[in-house]
Amino acid sequence: MKPEFVDNQHGNTLLSALRGHLDWLAETYAEPVELSVATGYFNPAGFALIADKLERLPRVRLLIGTEPTPPPARPIRKPGDPRGDRFDAKLVQEAIRANYAGLIRDRNHLAFEPETDAA
Repeated sequence: MKPEFVDNQHGNTLLSALRGHLDWLAETYAEPVELSVATGYFNPAGFALIADKLERLPRVRLLIGTEPTPPPARPIRKPGDPRGDRFDAKLVQEAIRANYAGLIRDRNHLAFEPETDAA
């Protein structure tokens, strides 16, 4: 089954949708397809739940984004901040550091179990 909308009711979960879609792709195409996913969050435990399906694919790519900055979307330049492209580069570096810190924080919430490590 390949649902178009996931509402987490009556077994219509993201897990069942992903597994069903990956099964559909395997049954529909003669050659295994590559999978590219753009997502705002990555969960190793969730990834482990579909890893058996993903291992059959020749290539899997993940583009992991970050949560949008709450308003104001663009920080105001303060006295002493660089100008132009250097200010943009400073904002990007700050966002990368904040995202990395968030990933480390979330990773540290995972239990130290063999299953988590294997995933």
